[in-house]
Amino acid sequence: MNKGKGRMTAIICGIILFINIGGSSIASLVLPNITEHIGKGSAAVSLALSLGTFSGAVLGMIGGKIIQKLTPRGALIAGSLLVGVNLTLYVMADNLPILYLGGLLSGGVLALGAHASIGAIVSGRYGAAAAPLLGVIIGASNFGSTLVSQVVGRLIPVLGYQMTTIYTAWGIAAIGIFLNLLFLRNPKSPGGATAAQSATQQEDVPGLTISQCFKTLAFWLFGIAMIFGAMLYSGVFTYAVTFFVSNGLAQTTAANYFSMLTVFGGIITMCSGALIKKLGARWLMVFVFGGYILGIILIVMFPANPVPFLALAALFFIAFVRPVNALPSLTLPEMFGRKDFASLSSWGMSFYYVGAGLSSIVIGLISDMTGGNFTMAFAVLGVIAAVSFILFLFALKMSPMKHRKETD
Repeated sequence: MNKGKGRMTAIICGIILFINIGGSSIASLVLPNITEHIGKGSAAVSLALSLGTFSGAVLGMIGGKIIQKLTPRGALIAGSLLVGVNLTLYVMADNLPILYLGGLLSGGVLALGAHASIGAIVSGRYGAAAAPLLGVIIGASNFGSTLVSQVVGRLIPVLGYQMTTIYTAWGIAAIGIFLNLLFLRNPKSPGGATAAQSATQQEDVPGLTISQCFKTLAFWLFGIAMIFGAMLYSGVFTYAVTFFVSNGLAQTTAANYFSMLTVFGGIITMCSGALIKKLGARWLMVFVFGGYILGIILIVMFPANPVPFLALAALFFIAFVRPVNALPSLTLPEMFGRKDFASLSSWGMSFYYVGAGLSSIVIGLISDMTGGNFTMAFAVLGVIAAVSFILFLFALKMSPMKHRKETD
């Protein structure tokens, strides 16, 4: 492998994922403007965001096939184009059907223009050595939302929310497509399978096809664990500021601490690939879920001890669970091999989007049932974290690739 070209591939993939994830955050930022423009209730308008998450989950189930058909590079181009299309529809919509169409298309960005396609290209270039790089790339992408939100927030007073969104969305699309065409090449390994690859090449790569994975209990245990795991970060992310302010923390302080959650999560995810390479997937799970459960204990203690430092410490440890969105790219190849990397990663992210979409609904329902008590809702997240951790451990123990190594 040419090290210079390999390094450039990783950098370009990182930039494209960074801006595509950043673009996906714009819809939430302009939601109040869209609600006012359409003249419908906030619940009806915000449904478009949920449709995007769930359509990403559905498309993820067939995303591997689409990526193989289009090639990973082609899928990334399609994802970049969809950033422009879905956000244009979103902010120009005068009625709910068009708004919902924009929301549904945003799922295409998640399925084609994000982790699965990026993972297929990087894994195809680096093979088994891809984990540390994927951890850095996925971790750095967490900052995309922060940067794009800052840029859009400053432009809206000048250009208005519609023009700001359209210019930013198509700017992201243009940058992604330009960098893709100029620097990226489709992987040669079947781990990031292209349509032109032969059956003989496929046989040479150790691992299971996605059809074979479906027949294993380990795959479905991993999927259930991913759904539960995805709920953990999103559940706190959605309600943390409301929780801290309602328990006596100043709103400015709560907002500042909340912003640190993204920073902590991004840094920890960037380290996750190196950690799994050095210590293995089992110890990564201990680190991720052990830290999160400690964070939940601290946040549950906050109402009785409303000390600012306790809030910051709680968010720091809660951020340990952020690498869950990198687990499909980091652990599934270790469990099932790289023969069908794109499909494995797509399915893994599909499970993730289901959990992320359910998270705010579940936490909101628990809060309503307990009279607005987010402390109880967060405690339930701690229990869900323990269940997810146990399921991940069982899935890893039942890994087909582990059994093959032990047999050999």
